[in-house]
Amino acid sequence: MEVVGLIAHILVFYGIYVILALSFNLEYGFTGLPNFGKVLFYSLGAYAAGALSATLAVSLAGFTTSITPPYCDARAIPVMSKLATTNMFFDIGVFVAGIILAAAIGFIAGVVASYPTLKLRGDFLAITLLALGEVVRIIASTEKWPVCGIVGLTGIPTLFAWIGDPDIARLAYAGLVLAFAIAVYLLVELTSNSPWGRLLKAIRDDELAAEVYGRNPVKAKAEVMGFGSMLAAILAVKPKLAILDDPTSGLDVELSQAEPGRVVLEDQVEIDDGED
Repeated sequence: MEVVGLIAHILVFYGIYVILALSFNLEYGFTGLPNFGKVLFYSLGAYAAGALSATLAVSLAGFTTSITPPYCDARAIPVMSKLATTNMFFDIGVFVAGIILAAAIGFIAGVVASYPTLKLRGDFLAITLLALGEVVRIIASTEKWPVCGIVGLTGIPTLFAWIGDPDIARLAYAGLVLAFAIAVYLLVELTSNSPWGRLLKAIRDDELAAEVYGRNPVKAKAEVMGFGSMLAAILAVKPKLAILDDPTSGLDVELSQAEPGRVVLEDQVEIDDGED
């Protein structure tokens, strides 16, 4: 039913952005870091998971072509989609592997990006991180690897594609996203009352005072950037991204009214549920 698909889409959409807002609140609300480059880490997770899923799919299916990477060949799309619908273990395994890879890349990228940028303050830090995200977007839209450049990457295996009923598959994924959102919310609540959370708030209020008391603000900021970026990268591992036209156009992020605990992001990536 179309109603079920609409409900599932709304639940997934809001579940994803609840977690993005929570991760942004950790960085800005708790620590005072205006990470307007959230799109950078979100896109890295999407690119890594998408390329990994597509590479494993064409390799397992034995698909060969002269085009590099092979999953950018239009003939590979039905091959990848069919494999996901007929092999439950492959479908779930690729999804889990994508999450692990995205989490690792997101955390490392967050920590690495933090050290040269944390010397900046306020608006300068926000603009620098935003520019880094735009650089990655432009590179991905012009290079063939990892998401086939301007053409886009389609046919990525869909989580729960092996379930015969598409409505049940959509609701199952929506339930998974909501469960993850609840878990992240509880984790953030615990963090806010933990010694680490109190340290982040102390750094936000008076970084010099925290340093005088023997704390390391640079290390704490790197940790929170890594953790927040890891959450953003994991969220990019969606069930299936049908990236139309410019594959990175959906990764444009509009951060308006960036107040502590409040973030408005605009995601234009189309989710293809497998219906033609």
